[in-house]
Amino acid sequence: MTRRQILALATVAPSISGATARFVKGVTSSVFPAGMPYADCIQRAAEAGFEALEIRLHEKEFLPPTATLEDASRIADAAAAKRIQIASLWILTPSSPSLVSPKPEERADAIARVQAGIRLAPALHCGALLVTPGVLGRGSRMELTHDEAWQTATTAFRSVISDAERAGLVITPENVWNRFLVSPRDMRTFVDQFHSNAVGVHFDTGNVLQFGYPEDWILMLGARIRRVHFKDFKLAAGGRQGQFVPLLDGDVNWRGVMACLSKVGYQGFVSVEAGPDQAEPEHLLKLSRAMDRILAMG
Repeated sequence: MTRRQILALATVAPSISGATARFVKGVTSSVFPAGMPYADCIQRAAEAGFEALEIRLHEKEFLPPTATLEDASRIADAAAAKRIQIASLWILTPSSPSLVSPKPEERADAIARVQAGIRLAPALHCGALLVTPGVLGRGSRMELTHDEAWQTATTAFRSVISDAERAGLVITPENVWNRFLVSPRDMRTFVDQFHSNAVGVHFDTGNVLQFGYPEDWILMLGARIRRVHFKDFKLAAGGRQGQFVPLLDGDVNWRGVMACLSKVGYQGFVSVEAGPDQAEPEHLLKLSRAMDRILAMG
């Protein structure tokens, strides 16, 4: 089979056993131990029944910001050979350099990472870049106001949108615990101001449950949602902070989530976000089975 034939197969979203073909079942590379070679990550994801993989652009990962197009192409070829698609490339998370940092050198580093993602994503046959717009501070110390972050993040996004459009990519801010864009209305307004298909939303089900409801976010964001993370969260009594738990062990109303995704017409990648569990040899397979149960509700 030629490389072109392999890639052609990889671009077709395969059906999900026991669920609907509207979704492509993925997993984040954070589920694998640090330092695991990409070929092993891809192999294990495929064996567990996943069809897509989200990977991180990080110095300590198999795709650093300094990676070449040849490096990215090798990852794409290995994924295509196992019928695995690259669903998303994580560029900036809350622990990354911030686009809205008070330090100019940190803002420049963050922009450079986004530009590296725009350069590498086409070679990975990946259409989305996860970009946290910024954080308001670290821990209990505020570094800037919401209005300041909004203005700086808007300027930063505008500086890379044209490049993303030319590359056929979508930049997807995610609802994360960064004290910024903390409501679905905030996220919707932030995305809409750019009037570009190159800006969408990477929606996370578990990240909103402490202060809101995933169904509400889905209905308000609608077609702006371009990628989805599945995480579960267990609320605590008395207004105390809850905790993230395995899929189906928390308080996310999965039937409601699937109904809302169907109502807004979402199709495409849905990836479980999880960390490694060395004590559970079937960790990946259990995640895959839980995903199947949830997706079957749609």
